Amino acid sequence: MAESKILRLKKRLKALRSKPNTGISGKEKVNTLNELAFELINSDLEKTEDFVREALTLAEKLKYGKGKATCNRIIGFVYLRKCEYNEATKNLLESLKISKEIRDKDGVAASYNSLGIISGRLSNYEEALEYYFKALRIKEEIGDKKAAAITSRNIGMIYGKRGDYDHALDYTLKALKIFEEIEDSMGITECYANLGIIFDLQSDYEQALEYYFKSLKIFKETGSKVHIASSYNNIGLAYEKLGANDQALKFLLKGLKVRQEIGDKEGIAASFNNIGTIYAKQGEYKQASKYHLRALKIQHEIGDKAGTARSYIRAGFVNTELKHYDLALRYLRKGLQTAQEIGIKEDQIDGYKCLAELYEAQQNYNKALSYYKKYTEVDKETFNAEKSKQIAEMNAKYETEKKEKEVEIYHLKNVKLRKEIRERKKVEKELEKHRGHLERLVAERTAQLRSLAHELSLVEEKQRRKIATYLHDDIAQALALATVRLELVQDMVSKKNIKRELEAVKKIIDQTTARTRSLTFEVSPPVLYDSGFEPAVEWLAEQFQNKHDIVCELKNDGLPKPVSRDTKVILFQSVRELLTNVAKHAQARTVRVLTEKKGKTIRIEVKDDGVGFNPEILNQKITKNEGFGLFNLRERLRHLRGKLEVSSRVGEGTSIIIMAPLTSSRQDANRKRRQV
Repeated sequence: MAESKILRLKKRLKALRSKPNTGISGKEKVNTLNELAFELINSDLEKTEDFVREALTLAEKLKYGKGKATCNRIIGFVYLRKCEYNEATKNLLESLKISKEIRDKDGVAASYNSLGIISGRLSNYEEALEYYFKALRIKEEIGDKKAAAITSRNIGMIYGKRGDYDHALDYTLKALKIFEEIEDSMGITECYANLGIIFDLQSDYEQALEYYFKSLKIFKETGSKVHIASSYNNIGLAYEKLGANDQALKFLLKGLKVRQEIGDKEGIAASFNNIGTIYAKQGEYKQASKYHLRALKIQHEIGDKAGTARSYIRAGFVNTELKHYDLALRYLRKGLQTAQEIGIKEDQIDGYKCLAELYEAQQNYNKALSYYKKYTEVDKETFNAEKSKQIAEMNAKYETEKKEKEVEIYHLKNVKLRKEIRERKKVEKELEKHRGHLERLVAERTAQLRSLAHELSLVEEKQRRKIATYLHDDIAQALALATVRLELVQDMVSKKNIKRELEAVKKIIDQTTARTRSLTFEVSPPVLYDSGFEPAVEWLAEQFQNKHDIVCELKNDGLPKPVSRDTKVILFQSVRELLTNVAKHAQARTVRVLTEKKGKTIRIEVKDDGVGFNPEILNQKITKNEGFGLFNLRERLRHLRGKLEVSSRVGEGTSIIIMAPLTSSRQDANRKRRQV
């Protein structure tokens, strides 16, 4: 299909060459040269540059602003393919400037999109989102649904790379809905592939495979070999993460075969690298090295600097495992240097980590620690809290501006409506209609507030989880490395007083490690995610009893009670908050937690023998801006289609029951897609 379009463009250009380079024919020649250059950009960069430079010379002569802007945008893409990101950005900013001067909204949006691609490649995710949101606002304003859908899909992938999977799914599903409305089959299929990638990033590989196979089926029907090869590659990598290496190799080799058929050298190199990674995981390091070096050779030939950096780093890792340390060091340094030159932070992170592991394998702990620190610094720079805040603010700004535009449109429509009402003398009827509309808005806003409370609760838990992971993966491991090094120093010295001091330092580190582990469990207990809700409640009951010296009895009916991920988090938070209330207010000696299955519902009762209270006081407190704890619990559960029941009398203790619907794993996956 692309080849036939290139032939048509070449015929058109041949016909135009006999016409003068002025007026309409001159502009048409610029446009044709640009179209031809854009079609060749993935297969022949040299010809692309020839055509676009010719187009730019003619456009400048004609003072044809739109043509000049397009030329600069295509030149930017040429530099992007060469991984020369500074030059690419320079040309795209020039394109943006010209498009703004001539008020070409399409050109402005296209430049923002292209700048977003570069920022995404360089892991500058907040900058990428800023460009994409600007492009999205323009495309929605001018009513270009397809371009808006493509931009939404790009925004989804940036959020996915950042680990914000809720927003990633939200924007990808938004794009999918638009593509379905305009019946764009290729757009729909690419959304399926992106959904697979997003679930892959969440380690939900089975769900990822479902979408990968779904997209592969449609790509086969359309005959798009580039996309077919990409689908095979994604499927192979998902199987590799599931530990099914034979299946992984099967699909990766299928992808390689298709890429060799169409001569996609960049894709062939990527396939070689992925196949090498599979062999490395199987311990076949010589075979892995062979594939990485084949990839490296192709990437040198085509000038793929980003791919070259990645291949050097992978080859360095393999040679570390083979204990070829000098060769490994040479590859890793080349890979890191290339990654630093082109500014790709993800590859820099991998390079620092592999160098740290190399020096650790050589027992050179000083250098190992130095590179671990560099790895941590770049990783934090890429994913830090301040950037997360900026991204959240950008998303909120986009939504606010969109709502303001809708309000403005609504206001104009309402003015017109009131005029018609005066003309037709139907004031009462229209006021009734307007009142009903307002009541619906109130109901919708109420539902949105409940949804917001639910989402805030989940965001809080995600932050808790992130902090706990940081404590475990960063601080605890750093302390462990320090302990190992102290033990090495202890073995190296003989003076008793030095040994005694080192033992004291080691004791402090061990105590800090224990405190870090304790804090990790308090912030976000790993057992909730690793073992499930009921084991997490058992752990919570044990911690409560030890901390508050209140007997905590736990009873479980032993029946399976599958709940979704969100439900599991909300239920755990609810039980923890109820036990905290018992410790603060109940003056109880004993509390009982009962977990049981009732039909298609999980029922949890927290009952204490404390002082009790009058439940009617709760409503009075809420009106005075107090006592929101149980109110918030009830609203969060209601969002899950669950409920909360309070039974208490003064002097007779308190019983609080929380209920939520059970779900199958399949239903849970569908629910998550609908939710986002």
